[in-house]
Amino acid sequence: MADETPLPVLTNDSPGPRTKDFHWVYYDPVHRLVLFDYQKNRGREGPDEMLKEFTGYLQTDGYNAYDHFKNRSQITLLACMAHARRKFQHAQENNPTLAGNALKNVPGLVRHRT
Repeated sequence: MADETPLPVLTNDSPGPRTKDFHWVYYDPVHRLVLFDYQKNRGREGPDEMLKEFTGYLQTDGYNAYDHFKNRSQITLLACMAHARRKFQHAQENNPTLAGNALKNVPGLVRHRT
């Protein structure tokens, strides 16, 4: 799994935090490992370098920095079910019956309670 998040960074040349830097987070659910990779931007260079030897399944939120991984035969891209669920939640305004049915019955779209 991979995701990126803005990271406020204080610098000597500005009075407040600069928010153009990013933490790229990689999670291996099989081995329960988390890796944080600091990057100055949100471009694809960070994940390209981090995943250059990676093989397997890669779950992301659909951000276009990950799109080119679909061209790598050793990587299978997986969608983020939280983002898919959100679309069905929005669709309830147009068709509450069909959208509600999907939210109740499609594996992965059901919100698990902890």
